Amino acid sequence: MFEMLRSVDLTRLLLVMQGCLKTGIRYKFGEKIRDLSTYPPQAHLCDCSGAVRYLVYQATEGLLKLPDGSVNQREWCEWVQLHRLKKYSDVQYADGSRLFICFIKPTNLLAGHVWLVQGGVTVECHGHTKGFDRRAWNTLVLRLRCDAAYELPTEGGAHRV
Repeated sequence: MFEMLRSVDLTRLLLVMQGCLKTGIRYKFGEKIRDLSTYPPQAHLCDCSGAVRYLVYQATEGLLKLPDGSVNQREWCEWVQLHRLKKYSDVQYADGSRLFICFIKPTNLLAGHVWLVQGGVTVECHGHTKGFDRRAWNTLVLRLRCDAAYELPTEGGAHRV
């Protein structure tokens, strides 16, 4: 059910994110990048969990395929956390060598959200007009609603793009 934990190559992650930013993929709830192995992605629409799944798959060169959906991705993190991941209550680190996967639980009124934080900046797909985007990790909505953050193991260069 769960993929084994693999290190995420930060350099590759950020290069893939740059490519996704250039493709103009827009956000749409429930949409996924179907072929995870294709770079740049052959998609026009994607949701947050599809973006995180694609980015992690690409940054591990296909060695880690997260489950689909933010609830399932969170469950994966909770399962792996018992063995290797350290859970953080607040992502306040601007150190570019650290990568976090963060979650907002869905409620009866609002969908959940999943995103990555590296170097104090998000790596995510969000909003009805945004799509793939980077923003400060501590925006009001993320700070107030983030209820789980896990540090992912990393390798490779550590810099912000």
